[in-house]
Amino acid sequence: CIDDSSYIKDLKRDIYTRFSLVFFTLGILIFVFLTIRRLQSKMYSLALIDQLTQIYNRSSFYEFANKQVAKRRRNNEKLSVAMIDIDYFKKVNDTFGHSAGDLILKDLAKIVLGSIRTYDVFARFGGEEFILLLPDTGIDVAETVLERVRKNVEEYDFPEVGNVTISIGVSEINLEEEIEAAIKRADEALYEAKATGRNKVVLAQ
Repeated sequence: CIDDSSYIKDLKRDIYTRFSLVFFTLGILIFVFLTIRRLQSKMYSLALIDQLTQIYNRSSFYEFANKQVAKRRRNNEKLSVAMIDIDYFKKVNDTFGHSAGDLILKDLAKIVLGSIRTYDVFARFGGEEFILLLPDTGIDVAETVLERVRKNVEEYDFPEVGNVTISIGVSEINLEEEIEAAIKRADEALYEAKATGRNKVVLAQ
């Protein structure tokens, strides 16, 4: 004869064990899921962000810029783009070392971010060159914004080297123009700024 109380105890123990196993497995699955989500988020961030300056990188800039160009065409809104380059940066690296140059890039990114709107798109384009997209902004207003950026950089005392200046070329994106064409015109204006004395903002023709 089977002891009913013993049978019930064994049954309860079995049920408890099964439930414990289910909850343990569920906990493991949740942990794995959250870990994968965190890794995906980190990988997405790495794909978008320049790791030195912690601003957008070149590829993510194009992603945002192409969306803004499409929006500009739909709504006939103004849109400007600027190329920003640090003056004599090679000389800074040669004189003070690349570690000092890296710190300048970081500080410059912070200065520019503090001088623009939250919805402007600021990115490191490569080396000491940066790019800035200004939605809802014609070239006249863009010039005012970029003069403020230039002045803020010029007046900043970089701990590593003292004063640093930047040259800027800016263009307004035409209604049927692709972003690459506008960047090319801004880059030509940047070249003119460097060729005519540096530390200035030049508007593209």
